[in-house]
Amino acid sequence: MTIGGNLFCEYRKNPVQLADFSMGGLVIRNYLGQQWVITKDGQTCWIMEMVSSVKYGGKPAVLGNSIDITSHKLAEEKLRKSEELYRNLFENHAAVKLIIDPETGRIEDANQAAVDYYGWPYEELTRMKIQDINTLPLEEIKNEMEKARTARRIDFGFRHRRVDGSVRDVEVFSSRIEVEGKKRLHSIVHDVTNRRLLEEERKKLEEQLNQSQKMEAVGQLAGGIAHDFNNILMIMQGYVSLMMEEDGPSRSTQEYLNNIQGQIRSAANLTRQLLGFARSGHYDIKPSDMNEILERNAAMFERAKKEILIHRAYGKHLWTTEVDGDFIGQVFMNLFVNAWQAMPGGGDLFLKTENTVLDENRVKVHGTPPGRYVKISVTDTGVGMDEKTKNRIFDPFFTTKERGRGTGLGLAVAYGIAKRHKGFISVESEPGRGTTFDIYLPASMEWPSLETSSPQEVMRGSGTVLLVDDEASVLDVTRRMLEHLGYTAITAGSGDEAVTIYGERQEEIDLVLLDMIMPGMSGEKVFRILREMNPGVRVMLLSGHSVNGKTQEILDDGCAGFIQKPVSLSDLSWKIHDVLMGAVAPGTH
Repeated sequence: MTIGGNLFCEYRKNPVQLADFSMGGLVIRNYLGQQWVITKDGQTCWIMEMVSSVKYGGKPAVLGNSIDITSHKLAEEKLRKSEELYRNLFENHAAVKLIIDPETGRIEDANQAAVDYYGWPYEELTRMKIQDINTLPLEEIKNEMEKARTARRIDFGFRHRRVDGSVRDVEVFSSRIEVEGKKRLHSIVHDVTNRRLLEEERKKLEEQLNQSQKMEAVGQLAGGIAHDFNNILMIMQGYVSLMMEEDGPSRSTQEYLNNIQGQIRSAANLTRQLLGFARSGHYDIKPSDMNEILERNAAMFERAKKEILIHRAYGKHLWTTEVDGDFIGQVFMNLFVNAWQAMPGGGDLFLKTENTVLDENRVKVHGTPPGRYVKISVTDTGVGMDEKTKNRIFDPFFTTKERGRGTGLGLAVAYGIAKRHKGFISVESEPGRGTTFDIYLPASMEWPSLETSSPQEVMRGSGTVLLVDDEASVLDVTRRMLEHLGYTAITAGSGDEAVTIYGERQEEIDLVLLDMIMPGMSGEKVFRILREMNPGVRVMLLSGHSVNGKTQEILDDGCAGFIQKPVSLSDLSWKIHDVLMGAVAPGTH
């Protein structure tokens, strides 16, 4: 068939039939058809052909019209492929996708990932509204939908529920599109639940790190205050001890001196707490049975506070811990007192001990190594704490007590002591639901040590002692104490002076009592120089601080002992006696 004299048509598709008519007994069909044809030059094109019956010269005839619709068909094919591609991208995309009517909130379409994520079948999910899966109040959802009607792109943060009842944190990224002339939201849903949990954990770790750094700084300040205060107490204790040794004090004078000495002990205990918080206190570390230490302090507290009912659940075969029993007992007592104050009308106190193994994730924030720990739990049924209070309870001098009813040091001291023992304390509490403190202390392979008591009477002696201290008042009172005990005292007010005197008179000096913290030449440097001058020199440290890193190095390197200020006449006498008589060999304390 030739159209227009130059188009050879090879039909490739049947026409669309419209009507039939007859012409000389031959049936001719009116039709409108689309076919693709091949031209003489071999090209392919689409035509639309319209055939109808006419009269030509008074005789029935057929009129055919053909229109080239190739560009139209190519455009249709391109649109079809584009729609197919979009459908494939939408349907098979790994991300959760929804098509939402912003007017009603109805979910009009969902891909397979959305069906898998939410759990409802496609037919049911696409009958639901976004309000059915969003946990926000309806009014807030409507507000977000209103924003979506005007904004080109909008991001939401929601919590979506799934068919199993679980609620997940999601971020929804939506953009406006048109579907059949209507505005719709093309929304991509990302589950951020794990990211939120990680973010919360990160913030928690940052808060704990900030808390630890703050405690470290305040601890250094507290240690410095305690050192200076102990020097003052040393002067007071020395003179009181000497006055009590005087012959013939009246009964009333003796009573006054006893009271003063009692107050000195109380003040020394306060500085001991400060040093404990600063993690620089003198710790007498021994393998210990934690059940025994806990019960000893619990029984003491129980006798004093009968309105508190104590419940015990001590673990059997509890691992040994290497601790200072007095300091750990102070931790327990502070926690008991804290619980008592949280239960003003009486209540229950639950004590529990158990063995536990902590992994790296559990201990990394506390700066302690993973491994075996003994866990001690102290739980009360008191008023509890809100989050703000809980975050500050270990701050020194923070207290919820009324003015004049406490220093706020109790829990801070407990925290410091636990850290000094390479352990840590965690707390769980809610208002009205009580509080639980968990103390974790590293376990030891050693057997518990037996406790021994120190003698109280004064032990007199003889010999020459070089006394080194930069505080003139401390130097004076300690000299008087030594002379009262029968020793000859040589005094030096600085490290340089001490080195000079020892170089001149080392043959007659039996013992050096050496202060650690001095301006200029420190006690550590004096010790090293004296050791070079005489490897057999006997040196005992006398300090307002307690055993810390440097002090321990000196003790391990051959120092004969350590005395913490303030020291009573009796304790001083026995310490010196033990060193001079050989009961304590250099390098022990």
